Amino acid sequence: MDSDTLTDADAIRCLDYIRDYAEKYAIAKANRQYLDKFRSTKRAILKAEYRITNEPHGKVTDGACDDYARGHIEYTDLLLGWKVAIEQEEKLKFMLIAAQKKIEVYQTISANNRGAIK
Repeated sequence: MDSDTLTDADAIRCLDYIRDYAEKYAIAKANRQYLDKFRSTKRAILKAEYRITNEPHGKVTDGACDDYARGHIEYTDLLLGWKVAIEQEEKLKFMLIAAQKKIEVYQTISANNRGAIK
């Protein structure tokens, strides 16, 4: 859409979009933050699991526990979910920013048009 053809209806659609997608963005952000925090918890659980399982057989190093946790399917699946959560959050964030910027452009064009009429 050419910026010179922005209408009142376009600005209202942008406001509707912001209203309609604000909750989706909040949910996406919460999901991403939850997975971000849970990532270290899951790693700690897997490290402890490895230590409990293998310590009776000899000394277990922190490095071995960490390698086990980082390579575990549950941890790598969590990382993939975290990646998707980040993608969703970022997409919604920039779509909301774009709607806000479009409103700003509309306001500028409207102010310029009012100035040209005087």
